[in-house]
Amino acid sequence: MFYSAHYVTSEIPGLFGSTAVNLISRGDAFPSALFVVPPLVLVIAGALVAVAGRSESPLSGAVAGASVALGYLPLAVAGAFAFSISVGDSSAGPTLVTAILLAGLVYPLAFGGVGGALGSFASNR
Repeated sequence: MFYSAHYVTSEIPGLFGSTAVNLISRGDAFPSALFVVPPLVLVIAGALVAVAGRSESPLSGAVAGASVALGYLPLAVAGAFAFSISVGDSSAGPTLVTAILLAGLVYPLAFGGVGGALGSFASNR
């Protein structure tokens, strides 16, 4: 679910090869509102980092907020391996490259940076 909320597809082996699916956007099992959770959490985390670091400008706040990627990336990489399972001769799990790039780098850099820029306004008061 973590990777699906970041728009990372999961590779699921089938009879005629593997299929890439996003578990949230497929079916009625999970609400689409789950796509909002990672950006929201990362914006809040970026804002908190900027406020704690007393960022004085939106640019310095964005850089501080984007630093949440330093903690987010290793967990996204480890999770991509940890949440893969072997099924016969193949494995099922998040698409590795997309998991690392999208969930590990793009999301925390973009949304953490936005949160940091917003948090800089709060730290100037």
